[in-house]
Amino acid sequence: MKVKYKMKNKLFLAILLAAVVGLGACKKDAELSSEKVILSFTVDGENWCSGTCGNAITKILSAGATTLSFTPVITVSPKAQYAPHGEQDFSKPVTYTITAEDGSLAEVIVTVTVSEQLVQNFGNEASEKNIIFNILNVEEECTVTSFDQSWCKARIGKNGNFRSLVISVPRNNGSARSVEITIASDENNVQIKVNQQGISPETRPVWKIAADERIEQYRKEAIDVRVVKSGKPMSGAIVEVEMQQHEFLFGSNIFGWGNPTYNRNFAELLNFATLPFYWRDYEMTKDNPYYSSSEQIAAWCAENNIRPKGHPLNWNAADGEPSWLNGMTSQDVFLRAMGRTKACPEHFKGKIDTWDVINEVVTWHRDNLWIEAPNMTKLINIMDRLDLAKAAFAAAREGNPQATLLINDYITDDSYADLCNRLKDGTGKPLYDVIGIQSHMHGGVWSNEEVWTVCERFAKFGKPIHFTEMTILSTLEQKDWDNSPGITPTTPEGEQKQLNDVTRIYTTLFSHPAVEAITWWDFSDKNSWRNVPAGLIRTDMSPKPAYDALKMLVKKDWATNATVTTNNLGIAKLRAFRGTYRFTVTLPDGEKKVFTNIVKKESGEIILNW
Repeated sequence: MKVKYKMKNKLFLAILLAAVVGLGACKKDAELSSEKVILSFTVDGENWCSGTCGNAITKILSAGATTLSFTPVITVSPKAQYAPHGEQDFSKPVTYTITAEDGSLAEVIVTVTVSEQLVQNFGNEASEKNIIFNILNVEEECTVTSFDQSWCKARIGKNGNFRSLVISVPRNNGSARSVEITIASDENNVQIKVNQQGISPETRPVWKIAADERIEQYRKEAIDVRVVKSGKPMSGAIVEVEMQQHEFLFGSNIFGWGNPTYNRNFAELLNFATLPFYWRDYEMTKDNPYYSSSEQIAAWCAENNIRPKGHPLNWNAADGEPSWLNGMTSQDVFLRAMGRTKACPEHFKGKIDTWDVINEVVTWHRDNLWIEAPNMTKLINIMDRLDLAKAAFAAAREGNPQATLLINDYITDDSYADLCNRLKDGTGKPLYDVIGIQSHMHGGVWSNEEVWTVCERFAKFGKPIHFTEMTILSTLEQKDWDNSPGITPTTPEGEQKQLNDVTRIYTTLFSHPAVEAITWWDFSDKNSWRNVPAGLIRTDMSPKPAYDALKMLVKKDWATNATVTTNNLGIAKLRAFRGTYRFTVTLPDGEKKVFTNIVKKESGEIILNW
C-alpha cells in the first residue's frame, strides 16, 4: 500500500511539475512585448514630446538657431530598442526605427525647422506695403486676419490697408486646426507661404508655383516598392532608387551628329533625336536612298538609350522633293511619294519607329512653294491636302503598323485644328498617333498664356502633343530672320534671356498633361537654320547657360533619386517621376541585388522579388 501510494505521489508530482513548466513557458511567450513607442525625446534638457510621442515629432526652433546637429536622449518602451543612436543631422527629417521585444517594428520621423521673422517688401511704396510676418507661440490656437480671393490677397489692419500682419501658427496637436496660408502680391508676383512647420519666403513667381503643382500631379506616381524574398516581405531593406531614363521625351534634331563633343553633350542631356529624311537630299539619285547615314545615327542612338524619329516623309518645300521628279506626271509623283512613305518606316522598323508623316500641309499653297517644290505642290492642288494626308498615313502605317506617326505643322490656330479633326479613317478614328506643334520663336518668345492656349486647343483631340521644333534665340537683336544675311552671333545678354525663356517654357509645357515631348531646333549654333544663335550649345560646342539650366531640370529637379527603407510589411512608399529606374536593394543581413523597373502611369506597386 505504501509503495503504491509513493508511486502515485511521484506520478502526481511529475505531472504537476510538467504543468507548471508548461505554464511557465506559455507565460514566457505571452510576456513578449509588442510595445514600440518613444516615451521621451530630450535634447539639451528639453523634451520635444511628452507622454508617447506618436509616429512624428516636429520641433520648431527659434530664429537664429546655429546648428541642427543634436544628440538626443531617447526613452522607448520597456524591452524595446531603437536606432540610430548618437548625434544626428536634423537639417533633413531623421527616421528612427523602434523594435519591440517581439520583433515588430515602428517608425518615428523627427522633423526640425527654424522659424524666422521675415520682413518682405512688396512694391515701391514700402511704407504702405511693408508686410511683417512673425511666428508667435506655436502651442496656441491660430487666429488669422481675414482673406479673400482664391489666391489670398491679404486684408491688413482694421481699415484694410497694407501695413503689417502677424500670424500665429499652431502645432497640429489634435485640437488646433492645421493652417496653411499663401500671401501674394500683384506688384511682383512674390508669395510667402506659411504652415505649421514655420514660415519661409516663396520666391517662385505665381505661374511657376502653379506649374510645379501640375508637374507633381501629372508627372509623378505614388508607388509602393515591395521587397520580397522567398515569398516573405523583407522589413528594414534599404532601397536606393535611381532614375535611368525619363518617360517624357526631351529631344533635339541631331543634324550636327559626328562631332565627338556635340555627341557627348547631346547624350548627356537628351533622350530623343530627330533624324533628317528630307527627300531632296535623301534620294538625290532615283531609287538610291541614303540609308547608311541614318543607320549609323540610329545605331548610336540605340547605344545611348535615345529614341530616334524620322523627319519628314512628305513636305512640299525646297528640301521636300528631288529634282528627278521634274517631268513626271502627278500620278507618278504620287506613287513615288507614297512608295517612299512606306519604304522608310519599313526599312527602319525596330530602329526608327517614330515618323513625321506629313509636314506643314496647312499652308501648302504659299506662292514660293510653287517655285521651290512645283511637283508636290501641284499634286496637293490636284488631290486636296486632306486626301494626300490620308494616303500618306495609310502608306506609313503599311510600312510599319507599330510605328508612332505624327502630323506636324507650324500653324497652330484653328485651321490646323480643323485639319486634325478631319484626318480620320472610315470609323472616325484619327489616322495620326501624335499631334506635332512647331514653335520657332525667331520673332518673339511666346507668353505662358500663348503656350497654354495652343496646348488646350489640341489636347481636346485626345492624342499626345509633341512640340517638335522649338527655337529660342540667344541674341537680343530683332530683324527679319527670313532674309538675314551672314551669321548672327550669340551674346551674353541674349544667352541670359534664352536661359530665362527656356526655363519658363519648358516648365510650362512639362506641366501640361497632354504634352509628351519637346524637341529643340537646332542643338548647336553651327550650321543652324537661318544662321541664327538658336543652339543650346555654341559653334565651338560649349554649352550655353540654357543647356546647363535644362540639364538641371531634366536630371535633377524632374528626376527621382532617393533612398527609402521598407517597413514591417516590406513596403517603402515614395512618389517618383515616370520613367525607367534602377533599384538597388540591401537587406538587413547585407545581401544586395539590383533590379530595373519602369514607373509608368498608375503603376501603384513595384515588386522586387528575390
